[in-house]
Amino acid sequence: MLVDLENADLILRNLSSQSVFIVDIETSGLDVLGTDFICGIGIGTAKRNAYYFPFRHTGDSKNLGIEYLRKLLEILRGKTLIGHNIKFDIKGLYKEGFIYKDNFLIDTMIMVRLCSYFRNPKFGLDKVTENFLSSERAFYKMEFKKYLQKNKIKRVCDVSSDIVEKYCCNDILCVYDLYLKLGLLIKKTKQEKIWCLDSNTTKVLLNMEIEGIRVDLDYCKKCIDLLKEKSKIIESEIYNLAGEKFNIDSHLQLSKIFTKLQIKSPALTKKKSDSWSQAVLVQLDRYPICKKLIEYRTVNMLRRTFFEPIYEKNDEIVHPSFKNWGTITGRLSCAEPNLQNIPKFIKSMDANMIQEVSDSDLEKIKRIAKSGSGGRTMASGVFTGDEAYIDKDSLISARRLFISRLERSLFSVDVSQMEISVFLYYIGEAELLERISRGGFDFHKFVAIDAFGANEADSNFKFIREIAKSITFGIIYGMGLETLAIQIGKSKEEAREFREKYFNLMPKAKIFMEKTIKKVKNRETIYNDYGRRYILPEEDAYKLINYLTQGTAGEIIKENMIEIDKFLIDKKTRMLLQIHDELIFEVPEDEEHLLKKIAKIMQKNSLGIHMNLDIKKCGSNWAGKEDYVL
Repeated sequence: MLVDLENADLILRNLSSQSVFIVDIETSGLDVLGTDFICGIGIGTAKRNAYYFPFRHTGDSKNLGIEYLRKLLEILRGKTLIGHNIKFDIKGLYKEGFIYKDNFLIDTMIMVRLCSYFRNPKFGLDKVTENFLSSERAFYKMEFKKYLQKNKIKRVCDVSSDIVEKYCCNDILCVYDLYLKLGLLIKKTKQEKIWCLDSNTTKVLLNMEIEGIRVDLDYCKKCIDLLKEKSKIIESEIYNLAGEKFNIDSHLQLSKIFTKLQIKSPALTKKKSDSWSQAVLVQLDRYPICKKLIEYRTVNMLRRTFFEPIYEKNDEIVHPSFKNWGTITGRLSCAEPNLQNIPKFIKSMDANMIQEVSDSDLEKIKRIAKSGSGGRTMASGVFTGDEAYIDKDSLISARRLFISRLERSLFSVDVSQMEISVFLYYIGEAELLERISRGGFDFHKFVAIDAFGANEADSNFKFIREIAKSITFGIIYGMGLETLAIQIGKSKEEAREFREKYFNLMPKAKIFMEKTIKKVKNRETIYNDYGRRYILPEEDAYKLINYLTQGTAGEIIKENMIEIDKFLIDKKTRMLLQIHDELIFEVPEDEEHLLKKIAKIMQKNSLGIHMNLDIKKCGSNWAGKEDYVL
């Protein structure tokens, strides 16, 4: 129903007695914390009533005065609010002055993730409606899109309110029916516990997103210029190696160059042509042109997908979006920008950063770094890690871009060996877990010494430990022998010997893996210890250890974040970012003592696994980290 001046007061009186609402805002665009604005608000009730309040439709005589917006926001305060991607709706309302502190927020996107059988389900409301309700119910969204295209309208605020009303009210009814149906499915699949955890995380993430993190736009511009300059140099080097100029970004032209150079790809695309993906180039990095292509892609990826979008927004505060429904494992994901893609260790080829590594070891550490980053490597002069940051003109740091607000410092609180601890918890290696819990025990050093016979006194021990770390995670996550061989730079047979030695060291790991893989093959339902369900096809059974380990680590961090958010509710200190096992805080000097309480919260969890923490004071920017003693 379209709310107008004649019925607005009566509808608001009726709504004031309700305790649960479905909310769907219509806006001029997606940047609701920035330049975009609400043009109307859709409200639904448990009685299946749906109303559309128009406020800022272009040239629309049916727009209500802002005083009605204020009355509506007051009615919504402290109530249970349901929405599809509810954080977006609350951000829009917050910009209008809405105080959501006492509201309970339910996001049907979380419910879709918990109820979906797919690794990457479609989260758009039209697709979700089609998949869980009926295709007929989703038809209205297609019709609205056709209307916009036919009339060449790009913004919903430029559509008349009586047309948007039908669209928005249909959205509301679909969201409510999805909430009812998916709620029953969650109960049927015994996932109420994890649904509660994820739902309680929603407001925590919303607080972080609204707060945002400050960026140094001058430094951002400097990095863009340096990356452009670096790209031109690499481009010229690629042309020299190819013997001609060509479109480096063209798969077809690249294939012709590789054919001329007699370089064959070890993998094929879905269309059965040679693949020249980053992962393939890593395997071919014995060829100079492949090394340069890796560098070229990395430089341009950083510039185009990271630095330029931030600079183009021209806003000193960046508001990343954290998704508690974005991964099948249960870990949080991040977008706009994706700060979780900033690796935690150096992948720089800058000679000043790797003085203690020999030439042969350098080639190996490059290979490990590339494999550890999902096929991405960092170019010369690019620093993205958390080692000691060297502030010099030629060095680019993604983390240096993020800075503290005035009279505050950034702090990093990182859970040490978190995934290892969770893995040991699942396989029942109580003794090793206890050693980690006591502190001072480096699991990766332990593996390096036992598996490689490494000597801690050797100058390259740190490098060997990094290899041990990469291989340990590879084994935990079900890495195949061929991939393992590529990572450690050895033959497939040598990789097999290493894996056997590893399992001799930790026999419970092999037993647990075999048992869980057997459950997948027997089509048994598998849950992590927080109650998240995993459904895998038989051919993906090897991924289950990954899901259990990463997922449970993610649940622990969410559990910690909920408690920390409660603790900080009346403080000036703010939790800004979650980067896997690391939380970033912005702390005024007179509240640094609060880090002790934050640390105590993060050391505990409902599984009883004691966690050790690595606390760093970053100071004015995220790249600069110094040890901090509580």
